[in-house]
Amino acid sequence: MKMRPAHALRRTIASVLTGAALAGCASPPTPLVTDPVGPLGSASVRFWNQPVGMLVVHTDKETVDDGGILYSSNTSYRITTPDGRKVRSVGNRAGRSDGTPATVMLPEGQYRVHALAEGKGWVTVPVLIRPNRLTVVNLEIQGLPEAAALPESERVRLPDGRVIGRRAPAMPAQSTGSNPAR
Repeated sequence: MKMRPAHALRRTIASVLTGAALAGCASPPTPLVTDPVGPLGSASVRFWNQPVGMLVVHTDKETVDDGGILYSSNTSYRITTPDGRKVRSVGNRAGRSDGTPATVMLPEGQYRVHALAEGKGWVTVPVLIRPNRLTVVNLEIQGLPEAAALPESERVRLPDGRVIGRRAPAMPAQSTGSNPAR
């Protein structure tokens, strides 16, 4: 049986629309969730004597064109409370043309970092922020440079083996960040 051209066109359009609708229904992959990451070592940092801690997240890289000059920059990420409320979106660069990740000041508490890990896609990393302490999450391929100095029991790893941070001490259930959404 031979189809008329208009009939064939309608059938093709219907097939394409059906495929697009079904693709839109597919849920995105669930991001990997790691063990909680806490502050590195016992070194303290002070910021105007405020009871805040610092967070630095090394994420996957993206190429940025700054007026014809290409450079590699960390990708943006999001910080939420453990129950999913948005705390902050982070552009994740120290300067306009800088590949250095941003340092974020946060009140003491528990948070979740939602970021792109190099070669892994989206991951969710629970973090513990302590006053005057630096918490580092390194999602780059080489992982955390300080890992060699950490006992194995204190290393938080991705499934590919790279160390992304120092394991947080047991996190109390009531300690959550209270920073309002920005």
